[in-house]
Amino acid sequence: MKLTELMEIDILQKIQDSFSKFTGMASITTNPEGVPITVGSGFSEFCMKYTRNGSVLGNRRCEACDKKGAVCTLQSGKATTYFCHAGLVDFAAPIMLNDEMIGCFIGGQVRTGPLDEGSIREVAKELGIDPEEYVAASRKIQLLDRDYINKSVQYLEEIAAIISQMAYHNYMALHKSIELEQNSRAKARYAVQHMIKMKKEILRWNHHFKDIDKAGLPDSFKGILKLVNAKAYDIISDIQDTEEYLNISLGNIQLREEAYNVRDMMEEIRINAEIREKEYEGKYRIEIDPSVPQWLFGDKGRIGMLISKQLEHGCRFSRDGIWIKMTAEPYGYGVMVCVRVISEKTVIPGPVLEQMRAGLEQGQSASENSCYHKVEGMTVFGVMVKQMAGEMKVESEEGKGTCFTMSLPQLEIRRNEDDL
Repeated sequence: MKLTELMEIDILQKIQDSFSKFTGMASITTNPEGVPITVGSGFSEFCMKYTRNGSVLGNRRCEACDKKGAVCTLQSGKATTYFCHAGLVDFAAPIMLNDEMIGCFIGGQVRTGPLDEGSIREVAKELGIDPEEYVAASRKIQLLDRDYINKSVQYLEEIAAIISQMAYHNYMALHKSIELEQNSRAKARYAVQHMIKMKKEILRWNHHFKDIDKAGLPDSFKGILKLVNAKAYDIISDIQDTEEYLNISLGNIQLREEAYNVRDMMEEIRINAEIREKEYEGKYRIEIDPSVPQWLFGDKGRIGMLISKQLEHGCRFSRDGIWIKMTAEPYGYGVMVCVRVISEKTVIPGPVLEQMRAGLEQGQSASENSCYHKVEGMTVFGVMVKQMAGEMKVESEEGKGTCFTMSLPQLEIRRNEDDL
């Protein structure tokens, strides 16, 4: 487990900045290999301007020193003091999680006595830095006594221990969250399997009711069967919405792309809708603009399901019926197919409209009292459309009615009917 997975970097940065401000020393936080994960705090001109940023070799040596500090503190399991390649005093303390080092808190860039300016000049030549400027910068480095440095090391070790505790608590919370998520996923899988069985059972009974309907029963009884039949399809629709929602949460939604005939798909949607609900006849019209190619490449099953859902809900709740209009325009290497489901007299109440938009745009849940769509269903729509690199929106206004717009990029397939 990485420190950055358990602690936000900006929090580590603030803790580090506070340490540098309080002690007057430089500090940086690294991973167990000595690679910085924060921006250095309180770095001296000698270290930052010249050694790290002024020389490629110098920067390599500084990184090697950071790694040295991490390795030393890993081996000892406690704070360690050491000299860097340029002769400055550095110290490091481990950030631990379950007896494993996940990070290192490094401080220092100070001196306990006069620096050997001859050695500083030699280092400057090795690094390709102007010796006199390097020496001048070294004279600005803080001179601190050993006692102050030891207290600072102790302080740094205590801060590292606090960070370790914070990381541990975050780790336990994350572990519990993962455990709960795994349990939830197991329950979701069970729910999906159960819903598939329910759907099959309802369809079986629905076919049975249709057989009974042909048996010459009284009209009153046929009316009851018709009502039961319609309700059964409502339940199946709800089950499908919930099943898709659970599959999305499980990450089971995958595109199944294929070449398909657009007009054949729309005709299948029309026939299936009217088989399920005779009342839909005359409540909608489908218009396919000549701009829509005959053959496209995409997930026909999901596109068909999305349009079917729009048709069913539109016919059920629209006052005046609906108009499904499909158009296309050039887009990249293919076309952008636009499907509009329009009801000129139906207006969605403001709060419900906002909930539906939230479901589409942000995947948020909402009230179950939506009079036009279940918002969970809208969430499913939003995820599916995004998976196909498209977008979906809904507009509803008094005097203009309601319009659902689904835009999907599709590849155009050019083929001769004789080849089929």
